[in-house]
Amino acid sequence: MQELSFSQKVPAIQQKRTVAFLNQFVVHTVQFLNRFSTVCEEKLADLSLRIQQIETTLNILDAKGLNVTVVHDAGALLAFVCGSIYTLLQSIIFYESCPQWNSLWMCHIRMIISAVCCAAVVLMIVCASLVSTTKLEWDPSEKDYVYHVVSAICEWTVAFSFIFYFLTFIQDFQLSKVLLLRGLHAIMYSSSKWIQKTLVLKFCHRISPCS
Repeated sequence: MQELSFSQKVPAIQQKRTVAFLNQFVVHTVQFLNRFSTVCEEKLADLSLRIQQIETTLNILDAKGLNVTVVHDAGALLAFVCGSIYTLLQSIIFYESCPQWNSLWMCHIRMIISAVCCAAVVLMIVCASLVSTTKLEWDPSEKDYVYHVVSAICEWTVAFSFIFYFLTFIQDFQLSKVLLLRGLHAIMYSSSKWIQKTLVLKFCHRISPCS
């Protein structure tokens, strides 16, 4: 009864004040959302402008690199020739360490990929040397069109050969992770044993004079 009488004595909030508070909350929320949307639009517009500038710069650099055939050809030769030599030498090294680190069928797969890569590089160089001009748009009726198509196919073959060759290292990385974890566990176990032995020796050294 006391609680009921106390609740009856508390005056209720006026409906006008409630509506005013609600209207003020809605107004402030709308203003905040408007400011937030405006800032987001400005940021997105700035980001879009920067992306357009970067795209324009990349197009200019691509056009200049395509016009300067020496830079384009030197970069392609450096990437493809060095990469194919690396895959070939790495495959030979894998054959030498076959029983320990790799299986024989994996060595065969890597050697096949490296052989395909080297053959594609040689064919690419031969066909690229027969092409008189370097350009993006070609007409099938041109005399060097066949050499250009064969050279492009060889380039993509070399690129995918690199990807497939590197994917064969997944098993090696998993094995190295397991060996690393085993080594860490062995180090932690030996260090814990050494710490326990040291503590026991110190404790024995302390209690030996008392005895």
